[in-house]
Amino acid sequence: MSNIKFANEAILETKLINKINIFSKGQSRDALEAHLSNENNSFDDLYQLASNPSNLGDIFVLDGDNEYLYPNYEIFHSIKYENDEFVLTIAQLTEQEIKYNELLKRIEKLEA
Repeated sequence: MSNIKFANEAILETKLINKINIFSKGQSRDALEAHLSNENNSFDDLYQLASNPSNLGDIFVLDGDNEYLYPNYEIFHSIKYENDEFVLTIAQLTEQEIKYNELLKRIEKLEA
């Protein structure tokens, strides 16, 4: 079992975390698929956590003493309930989107 840690420091215990490739928002993307127990989680709470953009971004997977960073995971893709567990999928921005966001931040600094 591993844990997944969100940008707001919320940590969820997972049954399994898969790194997969999905098609979301018109692009092929890397994604994390977290399988979560239905005993300690509710659909509404998980939806609130993952659909809030300020909770996404740099996602950490905590596996024992190891911590793995997954940067730019800013897209809530889906949450579903199947086989008595919740499956939460969040996707990574593409390189183009990352560069575009960096450019926007630079422009905002110039305008300030």
